[in-house]
Amino acid sequence: MKKVPFLMLFLLVLGAAGTNAQVRIGGDGEPNKAAVLDLNADDATDDGTKGLALPRVSLTDATIALPGTPAVKGMLVYNTNTSTSNGLSGIGIYYWDDTRWVLLLTKGFWSASVSCTACAALPVNGATTMLWSTFAAPPWASVATCWYSEGDGMHYYQSVISTAGVWVRKLYTTGDAPFLRLYCWGP
Repeated sequence: MKKVPFLMLFLLVLGAAGTNAQVRIGGDGEPNKAAVLDLNADDATDDGTKGLALPRVSLTDATIALPGTPAVKGMLVYNTNTSTSNGLSGIGIYYWDDTRWVLLLTKGFWSASVSCTACAALPVNGATTMLWSTFAAPPWASVATCWYSEGDGMHYYQSVISTAGVWVRKLYTTGDAPFLRLYCWGP
């Protein structure tokens, strides 16, 4: 007979737990209905003084999930390892994309201006590629993260960003060396 009230209480608690899918940590108010997890320091203001501390780990290779844990797509960690080898970009917030760790937040903006002296020596319709290394571009520079602008002398040339750098073709006879400015946004 004692099992029946216990069973009824257990089912009541289980049913109540199943109706509320949101969890709130901090404050006494209801969790935001759009959030699975609602972190808030208090109910009075939206200007808290505390943040979320992600798990701090030392990643050694971008393609290796955390040892002893299942690889969960979308997992966030803060990498404390300064290494920029093995596909990593050093310290920062990374997420697991189901195959590798990807740096989540970028550090900013990079740019460089370069004169293409080799372009001036090209014959008409001759072409060359100004490699990423010509600009001393960071190792993460790519078509997806960079763009360029044309400077003095470029009215004699055509240019297109490519996987190797900036491709330049001479359109008219000139001895001018074109100036290109490369811009990149990334880690």
